[in-house]
Amino acid sequence: GQSSGEALWRTLIGDRDDATRPAPAHYKESYEASRRIETGARGLILGGEHSAQIYQEIYPGILLDHVPARIQADDLAARRFFGGMGQGLHRRKFAVSRKGYFMLVPELAQPGDRICIFWGAQTPFLVRNVGGDGMGGRTDYGRDLPSRCELVGECYVHGIMDGEAVSDKDSEIFFLV
Repeated sequence: GQSSGEALWRTLIGDRDDATRPAPAHYKESYEASRRIETGARGLILGGEHSAQIYQEIYPGILLDHVPARIQADDLAARRFFGGMGQGLHRRKFAVSRKGYFMLVPELAQPGDRICIFWGAQTPFLVRNVGGDGMGGRTDYGRDLPSRCELVGECYVHGIMDGEAVSDKDSEIFFLV
């Protein structure tokens, strides 16, 4: 698989641009440029010797006189990533599942909501358990009756967007209310 750094930047933009999914690889450089801009901003805040030292760490081998041009280039690249991030995070928030998946979930998501992949759907959804079966508990066969869940909304879960997590053994029946 992918590194956690790649999984992170892909998640933050919902792994897409305006026209394609997965996002083109040039977003990796845009993400790295945004990280350099962020680190450089700390250098500006600290000022003086710290600033020069931080810029030498960010841009090794580049003379300090050439750093402003590199910052400008990074700024342009970072704007592409921030634009994608704005689209990916629109009405969503970043989260990490119990199994370690990076996710973009609806703003109303809460701990305990479950990732659900509906048969035939192209994206996972979050559902929230809102109670038992509403029919008295267990069947005569000792199995639990389906729970009742409400739909919280669609989500992006890096690593399961293309059916990687779908299997019959994990299927569950529940009532969507």
